[in-house]
Amino acid sequence: MELNLSYKDVSKMKSLTDKSFDPIKDAPYERHQHIPFSLVAHACQIIEECKGEKSQDLVKEILANVFRTAICLKPAELIPLFYFFICRLGPEYEGIETGVGNEMVVNAVTQACGKSKTKIREEVKKIGDLGTVAAESKGSIKSLASFFKPKTPKIDKSMTVLRVFETFMSIAKRKGSSSVGDKTNSIMKLFTDSKPEEVKYIIRWLEGHLKIGAAEKTVVSALARAFTYTPGDPKNFPPSILNYRKKKGETRFNEREAELDETIKEAVCVFPNYDKMIEALLELGDSHVEELPKKCYMRVGIPVKPMLAKPTTGVNVILKRFDGIKFTCEYKYDGFRGQIHYQKQDPDDPTKKKIGIFSRNLENMTETYPDAIQYLSENVDEKVDNFIIDCEIVPYDIRNKKILPFQLLTTRSRKNVDIKDVEIQVCLFLFDILYLNDQNDIIKKTFKERRDIMKATFPEEEGKLMYAVSKDAEKFEEIEEFLNDSIKDSCEGLMVKTLEENSTYHPSKRSFNWLKLKKDYLETSLGDSLDLVVVGADYGKGKRTGFYGSFLFACFDEDAEVFQTLVKAGTGFTDEDLKKMHEVLNELETTDPDPRIKYKEKNIDTWFTPKLVLEIKAADLTISPTYMAAHGRGEEDKGISLRFPRFIRVRDDKKPEDCSTSDQIYSMYRSQQAVAQNDICFDDY
Repeated sequence: MELNLSYKDVSKMKSLTDKSFDPIKDAPYERHQHIPFSLVAHACQIIEECKGEKSQDLVKEILANVFRTAICLKPAELIPLFYFFICRLGPEYEGIETGVGNEMVVNAVTQACGKSKTKIREEVKKIGDLGTVAAESKGSIKSLASFFKPKTPKIDKSMTVLRVFETFMSIAKRKGSSSVGDKTNSIMKLFTDSKPEEVKYIIRWLEGHLKIGAAEKTVVSALARAFTYTPGDPKNFPPSILNYRKKKGETRFNEREAELDETIKEAVCVFPNYDKMIEALLELGDSHVEELPKKCYMRVGIPVKPMLAKPTTGVNVILKRFDGIKFTCEYKYDGFRGQIHYQKQDPDDPTKKKIGIFSRNLENMTETYPDAIQYLSENVDEKVDNFIIDCEIVPYDIRNKKILPFQLLTTRSRKNVDIKDVEIQVCLFLFDILYLNDQNDIIKKTFKERRDIMKATFPEEEGKLMYAVSKDAEKFEEIEEFLNDSIKDSCEGLMVKTLEENSTYHPSKRSFNWLKLKKDYLETSLGDSLDLVVVGADYGKGKRTGFYGSFLFACFDEDAEVFQTLVKAGTGFTDEDLKKMHEVLNELETTDPDPRIKYKEKNIDTWFTPKLVLEIKAADLTISPTYMAAHGRGEEDKGISLRFPRFIRVRDDKKPEDCSTSDQIYSMYRSQQAVAQNDICFDDY
C-alpha cells in the first residue's frame, strides 16, 4: 500500500501563471504521491479570478502547468485529472453518469453542515452558487479534532484527484432502491474529508459545471500546450519552459503548440475517446505527435462527430453558391439524427452481432430503438462485416406509407425500451456512409462515390430502411418544385450537397458544402431556427401569474466561453409549456447572474444557471444596443438580436455549450445583409 507522506503546501508553490513554472520542482507533490486535489481547487480559484482581454490564454497556461505536473510526476493520473476539468467520467458515448440530481446534492450538503434545506436554498438564491454555499458552510464547522493533540506522527490524508474521481465513478455504478442513500453518504464523506475550497469544486462538478470559464475546447488546448512544454521523456530533458523556448525559438514554439492543438482536435472528431488519446500522447510525446492519427482513428463502436449543414434563405443563394458545381437535393427529414455502428461479430461474444445507435451529440441511444436494432440484426447481408452509416430516424406509418410527426418519438423512453411496447415504428432514412468492412478512408471519397457504395450495400425496404429521397437539380424551378414535394411528404425542406467537388465528409464541421433550406424561412432572411439557453426570466402577469411570463435567451461564445444574451421572448408557449418550464427552471433560479453570462439588460426579475436549451424561430436578425450576441462585430458597442422570436420546442438533447454560437449568429446576420443587397456573402458564413 502506497504511503502518502506529507504534501507540500499548495499555496506556497510558485504561481501556476509563472512562465518559469517547473512541473517537477514546483509541484506540491512528489513522484511517489497521488495528485493532491488541493492543486485542482487552487487552479480553479486562480482561473475564476482571470479577467481581461488575455484571460483565455492565462487560463490555458494555468491548466497546462497542472497537466505538466501529472505528465512528469504521475502520468497514470493525467486521465482522471483531465476528465475532472471537463466534468465527465469517461467518453460521452459510454454514457457514464453519476445519476446525482440537484436535490441529492442539496440533501448531502444539508446533512453534512447541519443546516435546513430551506436555509441552504435561500443562501443559494442569494449567492447564486451551491458550491460556494457548501464551501462557506464547511468553513463555519468547527472540528473537534483541533482539541486533541495527535499521539503518533501525523500522516497527511489529503484529498486526492484519484479518490475524488473513483468516488464519482462508484456513485455512477450504484443502482437499486438503496442507491440514493449510498450516493448521498458518499457525497457527505467527500464533503467531510475535504477543505472548504475543495468542497466548492466537488459540488460544482456534481452539478455539471465548474463555472471557471474553461469549457472542453480550452481544456483540450491546455493539454496540447502541456505536451508542447514537456517534450519527450522529462527525465532526459529539462522541464523548464524558458529553456525549451530558448532552444526552439519563440515563433517555432508557438507554431508547434498550434500544430499539436489542431492534431488533437482533429483526432477527437473521429475518435472522441480521451482515455485512449491521452495514453497515445504519453506514449508518443511531442516529437512523434504526427503519429497520433495512426493510433486514434475511426473505428466501429466509437461514434464520429457528425458533419453539419449551413442554413440558407432561398434557392437563389444555392444557385449562386454552387454555380458550376454538381450538387444534389435531398429531403430534410423531421426526425432524430442517428449514427449506426454495426459489427457482424461482437468482440466480446463472436456468436452475436453488435449494433449501436448514437445521437448527433454522441449519446448512446441503442436502447431507445429496439425495432431498428432488430431489423438490422436480421437483414444486413452476411458479406458485410461492419459499417458506420449516417441516417435520420423517423416515425413511420407502414400501412399508409407516410411519415408521422417527429413528436411521436419523444414519448419513447431513452433506456430499456421493450420492443413489445413499441407502438410507433421507425424508419431509417440513410443519407451517408462513413465506414465499411474496415475501410476507414471512405469519408475521403466524394459524396457521389459514398452514395453509390451505400446503395450497393443496403437494399431498401418500405418503412424499415430507405434512402433519403434525392434529385440532382440544376434549375431554379426544379429545386423549388422539389422543395414543395418535400413539404407535401411531411419533411422540413431540403438538404443540398455538393456531389463531387469539395464533397468529402468533414466530421464535426458545419460546412457550406452542405446547405439546409427550410420552407418556413423562405419568406424571412434568417434561414434557420436557433437553439438558445434560458438565462433569465420575468415573472408572469394576468393569465401567467404564478409562472414565468417571458424568458431571456443567450447564445454561446466559443472563444470566450461565455453566454451572450440575444433576445427576450414569451411567444409560442402553451399553458402546459409554461407549467413545465416553471418546474424545471425554478430549481435553477439565482439572485445574481451566473458569471458566465454577458449581458446589458438589467430589468430581469430572476436569473438562471445556464442549463435549459430551447429551439427558437424568428423572422430575422437585427443590431441591438441591449443585447450582447456577437458584441461589437456588427457595430461598435452593439450586439445582435432577433425580431419576432417564437418558442418551438425544448432541446433536451443539447447541453448549454451545444447551443447556437455567436459566430453562427454573426454569420447569419452577415448573410442576411448580403441577401438584402443581392450580394451573397460566403467568406465567413
